[in-house]
Amino acid sequence: MVGGNFATEQLHEILEKFREESGLPNTPRTACRCGDSANDLLRKILFVVRTDAGLPDSPSTEWRPGDTEWGVSIKILGALDETGDEGCRCGDRLFDLWRKILNAVRLQLGIPDVPEFSFRPGDSLNDLLRKLRALLDADIIITPCDDMNDWGGLTGPIVCFEDWGLFAGPIVEFEDWGNV
Repeated sequence: MVGGNFATEQLHEILEKFREESGLPNTPRTACRCGDSANDLLRKILFVVRTDAGLPDSPSTEWRPGDTEWGVSIKILGALDETGDEGCRCGDRLFDLWRKILNAVRLQLGIPDVPEFSFRPGDSLNDLLRKLRALLDADIIITPCDDMNDWGGLTGPIVCFEDWGLFAGPIVEFEDWGNV
């Protein structure tokens, strides 16, 4: 279900970002190796996020022989969802689990609900994986728009908030001030 070259490449990038953030070394158990399948990458992502979260090696938190992509995804969600708000519900599909994983990571990083980093109706599983990778890649500064003045050499997404009466929400601006 997760298979395919595009999805596997996305999972590879997601694994690398989680591994870098956790500070775990590049070992066969924590990093992509030539020939890894989507299921191998999911298993490694689970190991990295479980280890980073300090969860014990138990059947409910670590990969076990016979675990499906769906089962491993449930365990990844459990390791990432600190609040328990995004837990698995009876009947959740693999897509639903990855939508919840994306949301749990976005909330942990304190990123607002903006289209670039959040689920939107019509998104595919590959879209969710791409957004998760983008979220893990993002170097985002969250600030009130009133504070935007001299940014020096800053490039990248800037998320600022405006209050326009009935509408109060995030505005994502991509600025490249370069060496101005």
